[in-house]
Parts: sequence; structure tokens; C-alpha cells
Amino acid sequence: MEAHRERRSGAGCRFVVELPRRYGRGFGKPCGTPSWRPMEGQRFACREVALSPGVFRNGTSWDSKTSGTIAQLNAVWAWSTDDAWAVGNDGTVLRWNGTTWNSVQSGISRSLTGIWGNDVDDVWAVGEFGSVFHWNGTTWEPMESGTSFGFFGVWSAIGDDIWVVGQMGAILRKKL
Repeated sequence: MEAHRERRSGAGCRFVVELPRRYGRGFGKPCGTPSWRPMEGQRFACREVALSPGVFRNGTSWDSKTSGTIAQLNAVWAWSTDDAWAVGNDGTVLRWNGTTWNSVQSGISRSLTGIWGNDVDDVWAVGEFGSVFHWNGTTWEPMESGTSFGFFGVWSAIGDDIWVVGQMGAILRKKL
């Protein structure tokens, strides 16, 4: 397991932040962002090494969960203990059902590096070349960002106010 730091936030909410590690030229980015919601002591995290399983925090320790993919996974977000998403290279999108990770046909070929949701039918994913996608409960829809910068994180306080961050200091906000 890569180095990680557990922090407390708010009313006992725990989240884990993966620390950057050096690979190739430059530094790897943290594995997603601390973007999961407090869920009765359960947390998810992803790893930046291809062929590595994801890990699951059961409240006291980390359990390995096989992802079923060899693609690098870059970010994870969970709505509940039985509904989570992971995104990765080459448009890899996985969904957790409480027992296993399943591949979701996305029609996306670009690598995805961030994911966030407000509900099970309102999930956002971002990635390379200004890629922004929205899950509407049925399909992943591409959204125009107006830039070709790579994005690394996405967040929303409410369903109609989306924030995206990325290369060259890019910060985008979209009011729907």
C-alpha cells in the first residue's frame, strides 16, 4: 500500500489522502481526492499501479478488492457502502455494487482522473484534453469544457454548481 495519511474532518468524518509518489519524470498526483462521503466507517481508495487491486476500509483495516481491470485507476467516489465509482486510464469506468466492481460501458476513450457525484444519477468525471462527462443514471454524456487542458478533480456543492480543476492552474465553474 502506498503511503497514506488518515485525517479527521468535521463530525468524526474520516478520509484518506494518498500521498504523491515519484514515478517516471515528475511526481504522481494523489490518488483522486478525498471525495467520498462519510459512510458508517467504510471508505474506498484506489492505487496508481496497474494490476493492483483497489482497497476498501472496513472501519478498522484495509481489505483488498479485485477491480477486474488491468487499467490504472485514478480516482474513486462512493455514494454509499453499496454504490461507488472508480475511473481510470483509457476511459475505464467501474461501479461497485457492495460485493464486486463491474465494468460500465462508457463510450469514453480518454483517461479519466477525477470523479464526484451528488446522487446515484448525478455523477461527474473529468480527465485528459478537457474531458468532462456526466452520468445521468443511464449513460455517460460528454459535456463541452471549452479547453484542452487536462483535468484532475471535480466537485459540486449542489447539483447545478460544478467545479473542475486541472493543468496550468485551470479552474472552471459551470452553473447548470
